[in-house]
Amino acid sequence: MNAWKRAFGSQLDLSFSTAHASNGLMGFPSQIVDDPVLQLAMPEPDDFPLAEERRLFYVALTRARRQTRIYSPQDKPSRFVIELAKDGHTEIKIDRATMKLCPKCETGTLSQKTGRYGPFEACSTHPGCDYTKRLLSFNSNETTSAHTVRLKKSIFDGATCPTCIQGTMVERSG
Repeated sequence: MNAWKRAFGSQLDLSFSTAHASNGLMGFPSQIVDDPVLQLAMPEPDDFPLAEERRLFYVALTRARRQTRIYSPQDKPSRFVIELAKDGHTEIKIDRATMKLCPKCETGTLSQKTGRYGPFEACSTHPGCDYTKRLLSFNSNETTSAHTVRLKKSIFDGATCPTCIQGTMVERSG
């Protein structure tokens, strides 16, 4: 943020705050005390989990003039960001890539990882969810499920992989 302030000088008036911290900065409604008589006419509070936080988040999203940006750790996004992604009406981007929900548990997000067999996607809620999907190592944008390759001739240890043409074959037992 300091780099932006140096680059744009007086043209930029920018600050970062959480939805909770920014709630009531204008003095409404957090500084207004309700009359106790009003409590008689008010409905009972919602028993929905995190109802007040959900309302606050909705207000924060809908008050933006041009756009809303939500910053959240990729491996553990806010439950509200997950809800927005589930409805299908909101495009969620992470570092210029679209966020993908785990197709197995539908609560975690998929993140790219690299293992000893190459790149793969895994659910962020691991070990709660064991979903993984192998990625083709020669094109990280293209994905495939694990598959079997039938070879016409035998392959020796150290030969070039016939599937990706980049790796080498290693003999394994079991």
